[in-house]
Amino acid sequence: MFDRRARWWLVLLLMGWPYLVCADPVVLGIGAMRCQDFLETERVAGRGEVSAVARRIRYRSWLAGFASGLSLASGEDVLRGVPLEGVLRQLRYRCEKHPGRAIAEAATGLLAGISRLPPLMERD
Repeated sequence: MFDRRARWWLVLLLMGWPYLVCADPVVLGIGAMRCQDFLETERVAGRGEVSAVARRIRYRSWLAGFASGLSLASGEDVLRGVPLEGVLRQLRYRCEKHPGRAIAEAATGLLAGISRLPPLMERD
């Protein structure tokens, strides 16, 4: 019924819909944290603080799971071959521009942008 691109846009629309219709959508877990918390974790983890390094791993795992879930729902690689470390760098950049946003909101916008790029590498 839907081709892959239409399915992907439908998934993004459904993921972003709560941000359009209500001020505070229900987001659970690390995705509900604010960008400023993510940036502070990155700063402190860079100094080697063990608890911050553990939080950094949780953010990375959440982002990997979020992207995987979108890929499964859309039937295509939402990262388009971009390594997870590159996505995390872009998430840091977005968070610096909008520290009050929830991680889930920043990640949704980021992945929507990546999905419009041509793939970095072809799959066999």
